[in-house]
Amino acid sequence: MMIPENIGESEYTLRQSIPFDMNEELTALSIGDFTHPLSDEEIRYNIYSLLRSHEDIDQDDIRVECINGVVILTGLVDNEDMSQLCTRLCEFVPGVKEVVNGLDY
Repeated sequence: MMIPENIGESEYTLRQSIPFDMNEELTALSIGDFTHPLSDEEIRYNIYSLLRSHEDIDQDDIRVECINGVVILTGLVDNEDMSQLCTRLCEFVPGVKEVVNGLDY
């Protein structure tokens, strides 16, 4: 597989790991910039929106906290795969620096 010349290998790998149907959801999220970074509340809202848009995740049982860009997930999901999926989705949200997964299954 050939990597497009205009992006680096790590960015290409990151783009390829996003599920195809998530690309549209990710572009609909609020994005900050260096002069106006997203607040923790905006990051938290974006995560809830992204989790809500995924049909396999029951976000009613998930609590999201965000402190200085560090996301803390707590609550209950069906299994380990769902727990990892939640973490992975959060990592793609602009402004997220780290995800601490405290989800039970």
